[in-house]
Amino acid sequence: MRVIKSLCLFGGLAWMISACFESPEYPNTPKIAFEGVSFREVNGSDSLTLSMTFQDGDGDLGLDANDPRYQAAPYNSYTYAIKNGSPGGFDNGIVPFRIADDDTQALGLDRIDFIRPTSQNQGILLTDKALDDPEYYATMPADIYPNTCTTYHFDSVYVLESDNLIDETFTVKRRIAIQGDNLLKVEGRFVVERNPTSFNIEVGFEYLPNPDGEWTSYDWTRDSESKICAPSFNGRFPVLTQDDGSLDGIIRYHMVSEGFIGIFGMSTPLRLTIQIRDRALNESNTIVTPPFTLAEIRR
Repeated sequence: MRVIKSLCLFGGLAWMISACFESPEYPNTPKIAFEGVSFREVNGSDSLTLSMTFQDGDGDLGLDANDPRYQAAPYNSYTYAIKNGSPGGFDNGIVPFRIADDDTQALGLDRIDFIRPTSQNQGILLTDKALDDPEYYATMPADIYPNTCTTYHFDSVYVLESDNLIDETFTVKRRIAIQGDNLLKVEGRFVVERNPTSFNIEVGFEYLPNPDGEWTSYDWTRDSESKICAPSFNGRFPVLTQDDGSLDGIIRYHMVSEGFIGIFGMSTPLRLTIQIRDRALNESNTIVTPPFTLAEIRR
């Protein structure tokens, strides 16, 4: 049975309506097509709404932000850097774990990343404190924009005391006795990389600085003239159905910002590139919107 859904995303909320029809056969890799884009001026934050149709053969679309299953790998938000044995050396891409729900509830733990070393990575987690070491100051990402927004991330994580992943530069917020060891909740400004598969929709912005020029990409996380830390518009839409089987419908994705008019004005030509990803990490085709200006699509 095919399920048709219309999904509206705004501020983490979703509204869905559904109906059932005879089932078509779709590939398990999702497919999307552009339907429309509109712009609405609102006091404080303006809204750009993207609409696209989708088809998916097994219906495994959506990642609920608060579901623990979709916080662990391969949907984890970040990977971490860890020192290795070479002077000033470190390895990227350390994938965190999530502590099992039963243990989380029994021990009253937060749902935060749990980091363990591997046989190849046995050093100290890399934070901005390593910049005090001349060897690491020469090899680490500079603590300047945009790295201050994208590479250095202040957070708390769990480590096992016996794993020796921390030193005296870390702040230990909590110590929990567990199976002959201590689980430590530690705080730091970690060197991280954003995991792209933590998102299931990716939206890229391009603009035309002048009529005779070429399309230029705008990265919200790196291109602010005022060096303001801003998130990208990559994100998540929630699980569309708990049923297996073919799925199609419309996704309406709302993007809210105070910067649309300030950065692009009302008359600069824009276009968006969009791709979605299912829970098996199959990536859809990439679509490109027709060019538009904010004035042309204002509602």
